[in-house]
Amino acid sequence: MPNKGEMRVCKKPGTIGDKIVILGYPGAGGTGGSITATDGIISSYDEQYYVTSAKIDHGNSGGAAILVKDNCYLGIPTWAESGGFESYGRILSQSYFLGPFKGDIVR
Repeated sequence: MPNKGEMRVCKKPGTIGDKIVILGYPGAGGTGGSITATDGIISSYDEQYYVTSAKIDHGNSGGAAILVKDNCYLGIPTWAESGGFESYGRILSQSYFLGPFKGDIVR
């Protein structure tokens, strides 16, 4: 069981339609600097990235993406692609950068 300030790493990959929450500090350079949360779903996959409908703003990148159903760390929000009617964010899967990491807690 994780202690306060720790998060379990997802043992299984997220699937299309799974709900996620993005945590970050998009206002860190301005006033406030409070943490924000946006939500969405996993819309598709793009190699080592999850594609999501969750809003990812400048400042949220580098934050945390949480898989709601398992309450675990899914990956790092990296960037958003705008176009047409929607914007889709990209989340770098934790399995890509944690690779050989054998633990199950992120501090």
